Amino acid sequence: MQKRSNYAVAFAPIPLAGDFPFSVSGLFLQRDREITTLHAHDAPELGWCREGNGIFVVGNRVMPFQAGDIVVIMPGETHLAQSVHGTVSQWHWVYFDPARLLYPATGNPALADFSRFHSPGFRNVIGPAAQPELVRLVRAVVEAGLDHQPFRRERLLALLCLFAAELQNAFPGLPPAVPENGGGPAGPRPEQLRRLDAAFHHLNRHYREPLRIGRLAALCHLSPPQFRRLFRQAAGRAPLAYLQQVRIGMAMAELRRGGRSIGDLALTCGFPTLSSFNRQFKQQTGLSPRAWRKETGGNHGEVTRDA
Repeated sequence: MQKRSNYAVAFAPIPLAGDFPFSVSGLFLQRDREITTLHAHDAPELGWCREGNGIFVVGNRVMPFQAGDIVVIMPGETHLAQSVHGTVSQWHWVYFDPARLLYPATGNPALADFSRFHSPGFRNVIGPAAQPELVRLVRAVVEAGLDHQPFRRERLLALLCLFAAELQNAFPGLPPAVPENGGGPAGPRPEQLRRLDAAFHHLNRHYREPLRIGRLAALCHLSPPQFRRLFRQAAGRAPLAYLQQVRIGMAMAELRRGGRSIGDLALTCGFPTLSSFNRQFKQQTGLSPRAWRKETGGNHGEVTRDA
């Protein structure tokens, strides 16, 4: 299939049945270079990663994912996923309408109100170590949705209510959504991202390459000064800082896979030297790459020649 030469921020409405507004996908294969659009939906999206590693971009945030993680995306949040270079990750996706499902079932409007999670303070990628019950419930929703046994709807409704209650209880201190960088509740406005979509996608797809502001500005039909100003407004940081975040996010995914020396990984992720990689990694995570890999269990098959 021929790839599109331009990128867009797309709104992709999710058709949900009126009598039971819920859908679940079969196995979705997320390749390393297939993403061509940031997109947003009109329904909450839950994802469960069966296999693989990579990064998830939500608005202007970059988060690594690995097998066993879930992702929780609110309506209107622009997002994309990308697997580690040369790999394929496997996902299932769930969409539902809280107002039409949860509120009638419980009579509690707070349970169906997900507005707090449409916020820069909410980390969309959630792992089993941090929230085991949330992860278990999303996996159970996927499995129940794919299993067309008797009482399927009743089981799904019960699981979704349990998920919503667990999500609300897991983040009690999350503040209400507030505008960020002149954007909407989750950060930049869609039109800001649309103006810069070619630059975001170039950075996400070519994060190993040196930063070239002139090239990025030309892709967006802007002068370099205009591009720098608009990019900072949309992303909340300079282009180089965003690129470093993408590189570190991909490095975290690679570290979880194991099997490569940290020196090789640094070069693969676009850092000119091991020392610059170590410095950026510790600045963003608070740990050295070696300590982070040990803490997250990514030591299987590790090559240690850079010890």
